[in-house]
Parts: sequence; structure tokens; C-alpha cells
Amino acid sequence: MSMHGDKKIDVPIIVGDSDGLIALFHPSDAHAEEAMRLLEILQKEDVRIVFPATTVAETITTFQRKLNNPTVVEKLVSEVKKGSIVIEAVDMKLFHEALGLFHPKGSKQNTIFDAIVAVVARKLVASAVFSFDGWYEKVGLVLAKDWVHEGAVKGIRMDI
Repeated sequence: MSMHGDKKIDVPIIVGDSDGLIALFHPSDAHAEEAMRLLEILQKEDVRIVFPATTVAETITTFQRKLNNPTVVEKLVSEVKKGSIVIEAVDMKLFHEALGLFHPKGSKQNTIFDAIVAVVARKLVASAVFSFDGWYEKVGLVLAKDWVHEGAVKGIRMDI
């Protein structure tokens, strides 16, 4: 929910994960086309997309270390500084909740960063998670692509 003057306005919130953010900034990513189409739909419908601070840090690190792409790192940092990427703080309470959801002996694909995204999504009562990782469904969350496909955005079904 967001405020407009003294009036509360219901705005759907989507919490973004690193795989979704990487897909938006890395054209050769396997999910790049789908991520861009999804982003366009969400922006047209005025959905609020937020990223936990840890997700942005994880994404910047991935582009810096794994993908060796300082140009994208600079672009991401610039977008964050401009406020184009909405950041949600992660405090100790959220971090401890995430530690409870995280399974160190589970799949190495499901990290503490994913658990943080999940607890932030729960805290914000997010409609969905901007990710392509099926783990979120296992913890009771909806992926943004499914949320849009099912017509949850203003009741209109949109194929992506």
C-alpha cells in the first residue's frame, strides 16, 4: 500500500530476486526476453517492484565476479543511486527470519539470498516474486510470470 496525499492507494508489490534482475541487465541471459516482457507489463500496470538491498548487492557481485562485466556494474550502481531501482532495507529481524527459512544442507541453488527475498516478500505482503526460480513456489509464494499470466494484474490475463 502506498500513500498519495492523505489517501491510501492499493498498489501491487512485486519483490525482485537476483535472477530476475540479472535477466533485465544481461541480454544473453536465458530469461532476458521473458524478463523484459514481464517488466513492460508490470510497468504499464503501475506495479511497484522492489529489491532487497542484499539482492542488489548479490547481483552487482555476480556481474563483477562471475560475468566480469564492469559496464553493467556501473549501470546498476547508477540506477540505484538515481532511485530507478527501489531498494528495501534488510534489518536483523528479517535476516534472522531468513536464517530460519534457509537450509544450509539443501540445494546450493537456494541460497540465503533467496530466503531473504522470501521473507521480504512476506513482510511486504507482495503479490509475487520477480524470479524464475521455482523454489519460491515451494515456500508458498507466487512467481510474477504466473501472477501476470493468471490475470491478477487488474483482472486482465496477459500472456508473456
